[in-house]
Amino acid sequence: MKTLFPNAKESLAAGVVLLSNIYSSLGKHEEAKTFRSNQIEELGVK
Repeated sequence: MKTLFPNAKESLAAGVVLLSNIYSSLGKHEEAKTFRSNQIEELGVK
């Protein structure tokens, strides 16, 4: 994601959080946790 949208860190981070919340709401808690941590690390935001 960082490669496609290099200037949109904050917006992408918000999208990552929303998508991980969707995973969690579907009962996929481990997938949500892994996805969220990997994407946030890739974006370089906290």
